[in-house]
Amino acid sequence: MKKQNGFTLVELMIGLAIVAIVLSIGVPSFGDLMRNNRMTTQVNELVGALNLARSEAVKRGQSINVTAASGDSNWKAGWTVETTVGGTDIRIYASQDGEHTLIADGGQSTFTYDSQGFLSTACAANCTVTLCESGEIGRRLSVAPSGHMSVDGRYACP
Repeated sequence: MKKQNGFTLVELMIGLAIVAIVLSIGVPSFGDLMRNNRMTTQVNELVGALNLARSEAVKRGQSINVTAASGDSNWKAGWTVETTVGGTDIRIYASQDGEHTLIADGGQSTFTYDSQGFLSTACAANCTVTLCESGEIGRRLSVAPSGHMSVDGRYACP
């Protein structure tokens, strides 16, 4: 009698059960990973825009603005890096996708760097922008008057 290769029905069912268990554990974790990566990317884009504005202010010897596209403290609609004299756009950043908020605390709609690279926007001690997604752990970007930035990656959103 010739031996046949293949799986029995029992072996196939056990294999499918193992795959189902692994997927049920992995898929929700993957969703969290994607959300965290999206939030980190969006904060890093804002950090990049602020760094661009700071370096352009020093390079050009004039003040440079980073302005929210919405005109208020909601930065989710995107932002623009532009000169303060003449309003020439240096770079425009598109609106942000996702179910989150990107709000500047204190109602800041513009961050201005002077020709020395210092933040000349009036904030208390630090200017902050908070990225939150419906009560989850978010990101908080703090900008010191010196222009130095730091990101709190484990900010507890309200």
